Amino acid sequence: MNAERSDFFSGIDGGGVATATDLLNEVERLYSGLSESYNRTIAQEPLMLGLKRSLAPDRLIVANSLWALSLRSSDDTVECYLIPCAEQSSLQNAELPSRRKLRMQVRGGDIAVDDAVVDAKETATLFCSLLNDVIARSQREFETMSDSVRLVFGGQSLTGSVRSLVAEKDVLVRKIVNQQEAILAQVARDLHDAVLGNMLVLERSFGGGRRLGDEEVVKIVREASVQLREICHDLYPRDLKDCGLKPMLQELCTRLAARTMSECTLVCEGGDVPDLPDEVLLHVYRIAQECCNNIAKHASATVVTMVVNVDSRILEMQIIDNGVGFDLSPPGATVPGRGGGGTSIIRERAALIDSVLPCRLFVDSFSDQGTKITLLITYSQ
Repeated sequence: MNAERSDFFSGIDGGGVATATDLLNEVERLYSGLSESYNRTIAQEPLMLGLKRSLAPDRLIVANSLWALSLRSSDDTVECYLIPCAEQSSLQNAELPSRRKLRMQVRGGDIAVDDAVVDAKETATLFCSLLNDVIARSQREFETMSDSVRLVFGGQSLTGSVRSLVAEKDVLVRKIVNQQEAILAQVARDLHDAVLGNMLVLERSFGGGRRLGDEEVVKIVREASVQLREICHDLYPRDLKDCGLKPMLQELCTRLAARTMSECTLVCEGGDVPDLPDEVLLHVYRIAQECCNNIAKHASATVVTMVVNVDSRILEMQIIDNGVGFDLSPPGATVPGRGGGGTSIIRERAALIDSVLPCRLFVDSFSDQGTKITLLITYSQ
């Protein structure tokens, strides 16, 4: 409040107030700062203050859902009325003499209240007291309301929340559809590039082309079987529940090392992985899988370390690489081809874990300095 008052003092003392409109301009600046400061301190939207300025007639409205302060400028006078918010729609009828709280006149650079000249400090105090009156009346009235009436007053806020939830749901649906399409496209590419080619070789051989030997046929069939097994494993890791998380993470490391020719190591510390809910276990594995995919596609890393640390309360998984990294600033920015989409998927899965068990995700990365992904899951209070 001190900063807003200081600005107000400078506007008044600087000789910038020659008319009632000038005074109203200074009050608007004062109330704008005070309202922003006040709104940051409260959680009830019906009590939050808003400002509206109209020019015909010259009027400033400061209001929440319960009470309104109307400041009207005409000629050399500014009149201030405190009225119930429900009567804002008819201000001319609501601005009754009994509701007038303050009347100021601007006379050649001086400001007078009831023929008594006031300085900038006194003027600020008067206008602050008016705003405090609006806040105090609203809070008292809001606290005495029944829950059902509060819901009515919060209806606009509730409607906005519902619309926001619907919009978030639509975004989530689009993301799910896009991810499904991406998965189907990846499966199609893998089947076409890895499996279909081998099947065509066998078809030509058995259809009259160059006859393959038994060893060649067995080799082609074995390669196709391995490729199909990997595709099925990527779609759904059936061994996750039976074998446990650590062997599956070791398999990810082994496949990443073969795929990128990098040094990829799994380090397990602490106790065994706790008996987590199936959906949590799957999301943890998918996060590790997505990190490995990002490293293979974008990182150009030569050393990758996956650390699993389990204590009596927390499961921690870290995936660290010495690759090219990416820039995390400004917040929410993505670098094309450098992990933006993958990071988004990881964050979404961490949020899904958090809906079951308390979970935190940290992404640390800098250009040319590698990346560290840390997942913390609190499984025991």
